[in-house]
Amino acid sequence: MGDVDPPISIWNSDETQLSGDWILFLGDQSIEYTIQEQQTPSSSTTDKLPPTLTSKRYWNLRFNATQNNARFKQTGSVVGDNQAILLGLANQVTTTAPNPSPSDPTLSDVLEAFGVDYSNGGLIKKIISAAATTAKLTLDTTEPRNALWCVPGQTLCTSTALAFTVSSDKLHEITKAVTGEFDISISEAFSSLKWYFQSTAYGVPIFVGDQKSIQISRTFRLSVRANVHEFEFWITLTPAGVSCTITTNGDDVWNSLSSLGGGVPGSNDAKPEWDTLFKSVYLLSATVGRNSGGVWWRIHTLIDLDPKNHVLLLLTYDSPSKTFTGTVVFKNNFPSATDMLLPTFEIASDILPGSIYGGDASELPVYLDLTQIFGEGKSLPKSIPSSLTVASISYKRATKPMLSFSASLIALDATGAADAVPAPFVWNEVHVQFSKEAVFIGEVYTSFTLNPPQGYHYPSAEMSINLAYRAGTWQLAGHVESLSCGLLSSFFPSDLGDPVAKVLGKLTLQSLDVLYTYSDGGAATSFLISGVITLGQLELRLFYQYTSNKVDPKSTAAAIGLQNTKNPPQQIDLSKSSKESDWRFECDLGATNSGATVGTILDSIVDKASDVLPNFVKDIIVAPVAGHPSPIYLRIGTTGSGDAQSVVFVFNVDIAGFKVMFMQIAGKDKSKDPKRILRVSVDKIPLVEKIPLLNQLPQPFDELIYMWVTDSGDLTKADVDNINSMLEDDPTGKLAFKKVTTKAKDTTPAIVVGHHFVVINDNDVILDHVFQIGEDEIKSDSAGAKALVSTKQNDGKVSVKSDFVPPDAVTPDNKSTKGALTKTLGPLTISAVSLQYKDKMLWLTMDATLTLGPFSLSLLGLGLGVPTSNLKLDNLKGIASSIVPQLNGLALSFDRPPMLLAGVFVHDIMSDGTTTQDIYKGGVAISFPPYTLAAVGEYAIVHQNGNEYKSIFIFAKLDGPLLTLEFATISGVRIGFGYNSVVRSPTIDQLTDFPFINDSGVSGSGNDPLKILQNMTDKPADGPWVTPKQDSYWVAAGMTITAFDILTITAVAMLAFPDQGIIVSLFADAIAQMPPGVTSPSEMILYVEIGLVAEMNFVHGYFRVEASLAPTSFLLVPQCRISGGFALVYWFGNNPHAGDWVFSIGGYHKSYTPPPYYPVPKRIKIDFQIGDNLQITGESYFAITPKVAMGGALIHVNLSVGPISAYLDASFDALINFHPLHYTADFRVSIGVTFDADFWFVHIHISASVGADLHIEGPEFGGIAHVDFYLFSFSVDFGASPQALPPINLEDFWKMVHQPGPNQQATAKDQDSNPVLSRLEYTSSDSTTKDDSTVPEAAHKFILEDGMFPMPAKKGSAAVDPASTGAGANWFVKGGTFRFGIASDFAIASAELNDLLRPLPSPAKDSIFSRPMHVSDPITTSTIKITIRHVVEKETSGTIVDGWRNVNLVTKSVPKAVWAAYDPKIDPLNPNSDLGSLLKGDAPTTDLAMSLMLQAPAPVLAESLIPVFKATAAAKMEVLDTRVSPNAEWILAKPEDMQVKYLAAAVKSDESKKSKQDQWTDVKLEWQKAAIAQDVVGNDTSGMIGTCTDLFDWIKNRPQGEEPPPVPARPAWSLTGAVPEKLISGLESSYLALPRLAVV
Repeated sequence: MGDVDPPISIWNSDETQLSGDWILFLGDQSIEYTIQEQQTPSSSTTDKLPPTLTSKRYWNLRFNATQNNARFKQTGSVVGDNQAILLGLANQVTTTAPNPSPSDPTLSDVLEAFGVDYSNGGLIKKIISAAATTAKLTLDTTEPRNALWCVPGQTLCTSTALAFTVSSDKLHEITKAVTGEFDISISEAFSSLKWYFQSTAYGVPIFVGDQKSIQISRTFRLSVRANVHEFEFWITLTPAGVSCTITTNGDDVWNSLSSLGGGVPGSNDAKPEWDTLFKSVYLLSATVGRNSGGVWWRIHTLIDLDPKNHVLLLLTYDSPSKTFTGTVVFKNNFPSATDMLLPTFEIASDILPGSIYGGDASELPVYLDLTQIFGEGKSLPKSIPSSLTVASISYKRATKPMLSFSASLIALDATGAADAVPAPFVWNEVHVQFSKEAVFIGEVYTSFTLNPPQGYHYPSAEMSINLAYRAGTWQLAGHVESLSCGLLSSFFPSDLGDPVAKVLGKLTLQSLDVLYTYSDGGAATSFLISGVITLGQLELRLFYQYTSNKVDPKSTAAAIGLQNTKNPPQQIDLSKSSKESDWRFECDLGATNSGATVGTILDSIVDKASDVLPNFVKDIIVAPVAGHPSPIYLRIGTTGSGDAQSVVFVFNVDIAGFKVMFMQIAGKDKSKDPKRILRVSVDKIPLVEKIPLLNQLPQPFDELIYMWVTDSGDLTKADVDNINSMLEDDPTGKLAFKKVTTKAKDTTPAIVVGHHFVVINDNDVILDHVFQIGEDEIKSDSAGAKALVSTKQNDGKVSVKSDFVPPDAVTPDNKSTKGALTKTLGPLTISAVSLQYKDKMLWLTMDATLTLGPFSLSLLGLGLGVPTSNLKLDNLKGIASSIVPQLNGLALSFDRPPMLLAGVFVHDIMSDGTTTQDIYKGGVAISFPPYTLAAVGEYAIVHQNGNEYKSIFIFAKLDGPLLTLEFATISGVRIGFGYNSVVRSPTIDQLTDFPFINDSGVSGSGNDPLKILQNMTDKPADGPWVTPKQDSYWVAAGMTITAFDILTITAVAMLAFPDQGIIVSLFADAIAQMPPGVTSPSEMILYVEIGLVAEMNFVHGYFRVEASLAPTSFLLVPQCRISGGFALVYWFGNNPHAGDWVFSIGGYHKSYTPPPYYPVPKRIKIDFQIGDNLQITGESYFAITPKVAMGGALIHVNLSVGPISAYLDASFDALINFHPLHYTADFRVSIGVTFDADFWFVHIHISASVGADLHIEGPEFGGIAHVDFYLFSFSVDFGASPQALPPINLEDFWKMVHQPGPNQQATAKDQDSNPVLSRLEYTSSDSTTKDDSTVPEAAHKFILEDGMFPMPAKKGSAAVDPASTGAGANWFVKGGTFRFGIASDFAIASAELNDLLRPLPSPAKDSIFSRPMHVSDPITTSTIKITIRHVVEKETSGTIVDGWRNVNLVTKSVPKAVWAAYDPKIDPLNPNSDLGSLLKGDAPTTDLAMSLMLQAPAPVLAESLIPVFKATAAAKMEVLDTRVSPNAEWILAKPEDMQVKYLAAAVKSDESKKSKQDQWTDVKLEWQKAAIAQDVVGNDTSGMIGTCTDLFDWIKNRPQGEEPPPVPARPAWSLTGAVPEKLISGLESSYLALPRLAVV
């Protein structure tokens, strides 16, 4: 449908004048209105008043809005919803126009002016003839409807109405014409006659070429009103024909009407007041006409059916048929006051209320409630509309009067009894038929639209409904064909509608029948829904019954509807139940066709389900046979309660032991999709024969299950429990999952999203292999299956959200999943079972060990590959010949004490999607007491992100007495190295599992090479210990030392070179025991085991040392256990916590919260249990951080003797804050005794205690002492109360942060005669400090970062590197790369270089504050000023050197306790402070600029006279062709003679015999001789210096290339040929190879 054009507005765009279209329309010659003056709106209205319109056609009459209030009781000019303009006839009448005056026009003139065509007017034509066209008409200026209307709309419309009277001499002729037409008689002539003329014109704007015009059409209406006695005749003519209506206002209207004669029906015929149906009948009017059969009458009566409720019936009696027809009268049947102001109001025919209710229609109803009229209607189902708005009524008189009607009803808010079962039959409108004779009979025939719930897009369905009332009860029956099951959600409890729609949405019903029963109050009590559901080619019978306890079990809808059903479901019986209602939704097998598969069935449940299923699942054929109970069922039920209630959907196929189940679970959260899972039992793997080194191998587990969980979410433990609760009668279908922990929560994921193969043994899940499939594995080869995709069920008409993500086009590389299964079959032991689905193969891998006496043969990674290309999981019997065996490794051992020989070799390929490793690993072990040798290694080819590299590591150990010293014995060594390999550093708690230290730490590997390899390379929760990594190397060496037979230490030192730095580590485990040599703890008086980890990590920027006492340590007796640990960590460099540090022995203060990256050592603890009566426990700790220091200890003694027990508790805790200094300490002592005894059933408990607490803090010193004597207690305050310390001044703060510089002093030879000066200048507002103070020797630290040049070597010694920092030391640097830094003790906000304030890039993350100074506003004026001058010897001041590059401030992490903003809330001395923030160790540092880095100016290059070679220009030059021009000259310059001067001298035979050092010495001597001689080198004309100066124009000193920043002019210089002492003395450091001397 196209867009509708907007209505043509009466006004122009600024709404001040009529629009152009209306001006053109009103001025047309067929309308002839002219526009006069614009009227001014009155204060009483806001309407825009239109101008006065004068009509040339209507005798120059004027129309405007000035008389609207008087004529129409309308203050404005706008009436009706369409904003029509109403202009009444003005009082002044213009007679100057050429047309006749309106006071004396003829009838002919008026008929012509209004365009009345009466040629076929019948009675009107006779009346005009009787009146004569020349009769004079008089304008009735008192008639209110003398008016002009302008109506906007799609067309322009104007309507003019005028009323005229006729002279009385024509009334007799007119009366005769009317009475003769209808064969009636009137005793007198009409007493008055009025003519009502109305002409309406319509205009449509059109274009003829570029000219716009209005196309006009007209119509008319003429009404003649004649009065005589109590009668009023209305004869109306329109283009459609003539009508005549008679009304009377006499006292006896029925007799008055009968007096007209002419066959007028009397009251005995037309007045319906017989019997008791109608009490008050009013005659409205009579319509009379004539046809070929004669005169006919229709009598219109108004019946007051219910005066109290103002219920009216409008009945029309038709005399030819002698019947009554009519309708119910409502308020909207009468014209409103606004309607009577519109041009469409017909004064002759529109029905007015008349004398009923005083002529006021406002009291009439807008609808009629049937339940208030018919008593039987009170039991009508409350969902059925009962309020009439339109009704057609038929009434006949008979021996037994009967009233019947058909009506349209609307539904209002339902009231009455609540439905006991869901009844979604709610209509907005319905068509009904009722009749009342001797008894009430009612039927409703309608259709009910089943619409999807909000947010769903299932196609709607029309249900035909029959609601019948028989024998005092109502019964509803419905039927619908082809609909979505999701539409049934409204038949479920309201809070379950959404989850039901989600799980049923895609299912299709071929047909559906509904049967409802109702109570006397109209409430639904039960229903039965039956039908046929299609799933692929399966047809299931649906039975959904819902029953309440308000209906007899024998009268429920199920009891009625299932009487003739074969194998009906069990009916719900609530007679012995406390439930108010219950429901059951179930389906069983109805009929099946060939070709149904798992894929097509799932597609009919959820859109595109088969698109992500592998072929070996979705192509399984489902061909059930009929039977009872049904081999196929579908159920819906609920689990849980309240907001946790869920709807569970279960579809099951169980045929000959093969089971397929599809389950859905949906909660009440509308934002979440239902979770879905497919479960398929896999046929047993057949007996496999001819396995390598074995004869045959059976399936090593009980059951294999395939499962698929859709992408809508993991199934939690609660989800699995809820689904299984629906399968109590079908335990073989219950879901099982791998239990990771025995304390799993309901929200713990149990079965994750994806495809699964699950191994079950002894009813436990051994492993759950989650895998992905490739795109080529879901393309079905079955033409039938492809055809099913385009059936009606999947034609796209049903739009349901799909939660399936199509598989990747790239075949995924699924990792294998291992399970803990050990199964013994005679001499064969099967273990380490794993599954892997990869490359369309299902691999079952295991370790099989065959033991024969001392020999043991293990097949490692014995794999059985089952191809799935042409496989279906329900039948594996024919795949035995297709199974592919493989073997990853072999282990062989001979174990007969004292000899042990073992060897293993394994080849494996591992991949995680981005990295593939082709691994070869193996090992060997030889043991012959007291020596044991074990060596393992791994070689891997790694492909990672398109890059390939090789990785290798080797580890070996030798245990046994190797070397005995006077006090110690080396009893073992171990070495290892790795190339492109990295070792994960253990924490102190993991040290006992570190395979480089503890051989038996993990799984008791001992000397088994396979277990050693597994411990090193397998992946525990924290990752493997050794992994390949490119550009990373490590080397490890360690030994086991036994000293004095008391101490045994196993230590390994490791040096690692990752790709970004160096890591130096030391791992050690030390055991000390007394006396030596004993093995039983009861014989020892001391056993201490300590683990140590020390690591300097330059990669991640930290240094740590951690140690821990093993909990097995004890003193004196095993019952006296000691434990604890300590840690020291410092973070530096690129670490995000750089600058922070911590030292802790035994942990932290109980109120202190360490940051998550801090180590947490265990408390230093002693636990001494003496017999069964006495227990002594002691603990201690000490820790220090940049913010606080803390320490404490406690002791607890508990004595228990019979019914008496006593205890002693003593503890001490102290906490010291650094800035500002504040300390707190708490001492606690408590002693108590208790007595407990039982006498028969009486328990006696008596206790007493005494204790004291002491809390002190300072400075100033003070505290609280509290004493508790069990029955009473008291506290004593002493000392000073806590108060905040005053802020320190700037100078004191400087002294606090000042750190002395390096104390290295330069030697006399290297001492700088003009050292760098540094000082601190500041201005303080403190009155005690002198302004503009200067602190000399500010000890800024100067650091040489780059460009270091080796210092000259003294004779007889090699050159040495200069110190990077020092006091007054000379630096020898390379100008091009020279870079140095200046470190400050005070944070820097800005920098000035050479008296210029330089804008520097974001120097720091944080602002500068001073907490000891109580500074809370940022410090912005901390400026470091640097001046760099070039000073020549003997000068007191030099010239400023500018052009320094890369000048940047460098940030450093500094303590917040010093540099953070002061906040009284975190000041521990403030009584209102928040100590909780002080006890949090997080974010102890802040980043501030603490140094400045500078790089030397760009080097100045000498001018080069060698021209630039331009390859492009040279290529364009011609090349000499002697064939064309034999005598042509070369364009390019001819090559010059070969160089003979300054060539390197050839090596002489005697030189080659000298040592390298002698050759370097000879060169130095020759250089010195040549320089001293000054003939070869220093001669200004013929020497080397002069030649080079002239040739290269070195005398000119200007830069080449890009101009550096301007620098001061340097003094002129010249080459002198002097001996280059520094160069010659450091020749070895300046040249990479021995330079050769040139030959002149």
